[in-house]
Amino acid sequence: MEQALEINQPYAERYQVSWQLSPLPATPWSWLMSGGCSRYSVTTSPNAAKFSHAGGLIQVQVLIEGDEVEVQVVDQGHRYS
Repeated sequence: MEQALEINQPYAERYQVSWQLSPLPATPWSWLMSGGCSRYSVTTSPNAAKFSHAGGLIQVQVLIEGDEVEVQVVDQGHRYS
């Protein structure tokens, strides 16, 4: 996950936002290590940066419940429908 945010750092700098990654859970490492989180974050975090206000904070969190993994990318930016 950290690597995905590093890859997207140019977006953060361009849109003048910053990332905050919550501590990663201990499992399931097989999914995390296979790049599942990184692939997801590489595709969603640029949009969060793009639609956030300058100076905004984008929070990235990985939640695990049972055998399901949820990646949340939360920004305080514009909403669209």
